Amino acid sequence: MNIGLLHPGDMGARVGAVLQGAGHTVRWLPSGRSQATHERARVAGLEAAHSLQALCGCCELILCICLPRHAPQVAADVIDQGFQGIYVDANAISPALAVSLAQRMAARDIEFVDGAITGPPPERFGTTRVFLSGHQAVAVAACFEGTALEGVVLGEEVGRASALKLSDSLVNKGVLALLYQSLAAAEHLGVRESLMAHWMRYPPRSTAGVNLASNRLLRGLHKAPRFADEMGEIAAALHNADLSSVLATGAQNVFARLAAAPTDGTLASDETVVNALRSLVDPVPPSRPDH
Repeated sequence: MNIGLLHPGDMGARVGAVLQGAGHTVRWLPSGRSQATHERARVAGLEAAHSLQALCGCCELILCICLPRHAPQVAADVIDQGFQGIYVDANAISPALAVSLAQRMAARDIEFVDGAITGPPPERFGTTRVFLSGHQAVAVAACFEGTALEGVVLGEEVGRASALKLSDSLVNKGVLALLYQSLAAAEHLGVRESLMAHWMRYPPRSTAGVNLASNRLLRGLHKAPRFADEMGEIAAALHNADLSSVLATGAQNVFARLAAAPTDGTLASDETVVNALRSLVDPVPPSRPDH
């Protein structure tokens, strides 16, 4: 199958490589992309398309993996190009947004599939899954058959894949946000090193056993903009379900502030994490109402 990939970030490039390995031809759009994106696409063996119109004209399936905030615009751009095929939105968006995009595409005779990727970039079997829902979900899952990315079909109802992703992320990213916040408080109060020494007494795989040297905290800083978007989508979904969105909104704030924290541009040391933690503490405590 000819597949278009918009746009190959860390996750998208690995998904593209998986599809290439399965015998599909995967094309991407290099115009306006960073040098890092160009290098990821080269390593993944992706083929360049000279324009979005050309990509839409030759591909039977388009897979969108981008920051959640960009998902509506990418979908709109594809619609404007007159694409006729299957469009898979594999972003961490709310079920309501997935349904809205599906309706807009149905009006232009585009088959929409709601997608959600869980786990790390797929490099080995058993670590990463892509959940799919929509009328063409089975056909999309077949593209990944025999690869390190397991396709799981949740039925024909658009929104189910997004709902599963956001429910899962509320725990995974929520715990990560709580960990950052806890460490930030300890750093501000001068007991972070003592807290870390205390946590090291716990089993390494427990939540409390996560330490500053772990790749998880470093990777989290790199992905903070994505996680902030994702938590915003979760908050919207919880609000629509008449559930409290306070936890999701709080985690969104943590990741947004981490994303805005000044860094040296690397993720090479614990000091990078410590500097980012300090950005989570307000220099001036918020004023309290008199009553």
